[in-house]
Amino acid sequence: MGVIGDLVAQCGVHFLPRLIETRGSTRLGSISPLVNTARIPPWLCSLATVLGLTVGLLSLVYQAPRASDGVTIAVAESHGAAAHKHALDGFIQQLATRRSDVRFLFLDKANLEKDMTGADFESVDLIFTLGTTATMLAKDSIHDVPIVFANVLDPLGNGIIRSMASSGANLTGVALDIPIETQFETMLSALPDMHTIGVLYDPRENNAIVATASRVAQDMGLILRACPVSSEKEIPGAIQDLQSEIDALWGIADRTVFSPNSRDFIILFTLRNKMPFMGFSAQFVKAGALLALYADSADIGRQSGDLAAQILNGTNPTELHIMLPRRVNLAVNLRVAERMGVTLPPQMVGKADMVLR
Repeated sequence: MGVIGDLVAQCGVHFLPRLIETRGSTRLGSISPLVNTARIPPWLCSLATVLGLTVGLLSLVYQAPRASDGVTIAVAESHGAAAHKHALDGFIQQLATRRSDVRFLFLDKANLEKDMTGADFESVDLIFTLGTTATMLAKDSIHDVPIVFANVLDPLGNGIIRSMASSGANLTGVALDIPIETQFETMLSALPDMHTIGVLYDPRENNAIVATASRVAQDMGLILRACPVSSEKEIPGAIQDLQSEIDALWGIADRTVFSPNSRDFIILFTLRNKMPFMGFSAQFVKAGALLALYADSADIGRQSGDLAAQILNGTNPTELHIMLPRRVNLAVNLRVAERMGVTLPPQMVGKADMVLR
């Protein structure tokens, strides 16, 4: 019983706590000590009474830690893009095949930075981030909770990871990148006579990707004509400068180049001037691009779910390689091809995941 308990027993003190029900809530009632002071000096009994009362109260207040009843995953999304929704669905579905004890906590997209820097993640077992912005916020703010990311373009160039072999930190994930060589090979399949590829880009966002693409093009016997822009206003002049020098336009994810307004302008320009354009999502092909390669977002989510399951089972994120999309989709627009006088190979059309006729 301990020293206090022994002293209380010698004093003959017994505590009778009573729980009183009051309108559905439970509160602590009066505690009545019954004291036999025959064997112990009065002052010592008084002290024992006080100490015993304290112990009694503490025993009622204290609750033993409950057994683990599952894991909690916080979800941080950069914005409400359809690709993020598909990836999240794939993540949840895949994780459900590996574990049945997962709870999800969804952070507010509108206040993501505040939530990331101010929230207490002590009870969170893993953070799942969707998009570059959310991933960079998590990487910079959270260092003691494992992070799995998805739908992040060029995490190495953005400084999110140290290498594709290991992030060197508390995170891993699936990059959005489709190998540039694969993209150029697809363009060559559609346009065998292509020699010069054009690209519009903002150096502040895509300098590393364009530098890599220039080396890839050179290795393939191609020329990449890269035209930098720093604002949306520079795009009309830049694409006109490229027009006479290139055989096709290659699109890369760039917030300056492909803002909602400039995207429509670029697609309309390529259609009017019969400039084959390769986009980076099915939406571009629907809007008028000749073709596009794009990652399967739901499958990226499933890949991320597998990584999360390994981490929740004890694997350190630094031991897991950064993954690339294992499933890449092709979309082609035959109406645009006809308008431009381009005949796409039947085998390309046959294997395309989306064909607009």
